[in-house]
Amino acid sequence: MLKIYLKSEKRLFLEYEGTITAYTFDNILETVKDIKNKYGIKKKKVSLILDFSKFYISFFEAPDSDAKREQSLLKSFLSDEIEDYNTRNFITKQFYLDHPLRKSLVFCIKKDFISNLVFLLKKYGLVVTECKVDIMGVYKYYENTDISVLTFGDELSSFISIQDKSIQSFKSMNLTIDDKDSVNSYEFVTDNETMTVLDYQPENLEVIFKGCELSDDLNFLKSRTAILKSLKINNIFPYILIIFIYFFLNSFLSTNELEKRNNEMKNEIDTIQQNFLAAKNKNIPDYSKDINELNDIIQNMKYQNHYKFLRFLISESNTDTGFSKIIYDNNFWLIEGDSVKFKNVEKLEIKLGKYAQNIELIFIKSRNKLLTFQYKIGDIIWD
Repeated sequence: MLKIYLKSEKRLFLEYEGTITAYTFDNILETVKDIKNKYGIKKKKVSLILDFSKFYISFFEAPDSDAKREQSLLKSFLSDEIEDYNTRNFITKQFYLDHPLRKSLVFCIKKDFISNLVFLLKKYGLVVTECKVDIMGVYKYYENTDISVLTFGDELSSFISIQDKSIQSFKSMNLTIDDKDSVNSYEFVTDNETMTVLDYQPENLEVIFKGCELSDDLNFLKSRTAILKSLKINNIFPYILIIFIYFFLNSFLSTNELEKRNNEMKNEIDTIQQNFLAAKNKNIPDYSKDINELNDIIQNMKYQNHYKFLRFLISESNTDTGFSKIIYDNNFWLIEGDSVKFKNVEKLEIKLGKYAQNIELIFIKSRNKLLTFQYKIGDIIWD
């Protein structure tokens, strides 16, 4: 499996076949293309690791063991802490530290952020099967050691203290990788405590990659197996019965009946083949005039397709989505627009997929609370 550790908007680390490669970039799409081409990837499963700074992280302690009450209190707590928080727009996970006390470390991240990443990577054959957070990898790697770990980042750094196989403390710190050489351990721990520092050296990145591989506690992609778990035997029994009847009835077909059917089909095929060969030997009429007329019709249809496509774009323009650039050149359309929701962009692409020969996403990025997107679209074949 290919592993991608997205450290920031300008940097990622790739682990593939035991080798770690660092990438810095201005446009992540270009980097993903380079990775795809370098390793000849057509379709590959990906383990995605995100920097902790992309999450809201906090300790939470429930007053009792009532699970429903705990979730209600947690929702209220997060609504006070996070602007516009609701369960529809955020993915929330809890990592329990002490079950009798119901104390947990809570992680929240916007669904759209993960959806956008998964969507973009899938465009280039990189299928994300799991999404994890780096500090859980650090914890898992050092789980059996009493230690404090400072992990540097491009924007923020994380500090966690691990004791008795549990996370005792967590802090987000205003330090970056540029501060690495000026940090002294005594500023964070006492003399009798052990502290390690993780920077961007391969051996330190390996800690996070291996730790996340060990960690199955938090996966921020929705589980697909939940659908299967919700099925009851009375839901699937009718389908099992139909399958059983099908095979039961087929068992009554004798070998002679099957041979009879095969002979009938063989005779039909022979007849069709003879008719085709006889027709082939006849003189072929001159279709040049019809071909010229057909070319004229195709050209007219092409212009009709252009008109219908423009009308389609106008109908798709609304208060949530608009188009700022529409260009047709050399049998390709280039369209650029803005939308307030990622789902609208996704729906537009699904609709385009019904008519376009091919669709290529050039870029999609956030700008002033809008998503700006650009597509290159093959010539449209309209019904």
